[in-house]
Amino acid sequence: MTKTPFEQACDALNQEKPFYEALEQLIQGKKVRMREWSEDVFISLEKDNGQMTAPFLYVTSKYGKVPWTPTQIEILSNEWVIKND
Repeated sequence: MTKTPFEQACDALNQEKPFYEALEQLIQGKKVRMREWSEDVFISLEKDNGQMTAPFLYVTSKYGKVPWTPTQIEILSNEWVIKND
């Protein structure tokens, strides 16, 4: 059975990706998360929030938003997914 373009787009959004592809999505303004993270946890890139002078990665959860630096394990992971808003 052939998938519709919409179904193909949904599959692409849910497909696990390596970190460098997740980073490309962050640069385009999307939010990403690792597969095993809770649904409410995601990473975003903020280019200008009035306090930082350069783009910065943030992790957001139900507890709030804080600056984030990926670990080597996260950088080498192929388990990144695009967060559906």
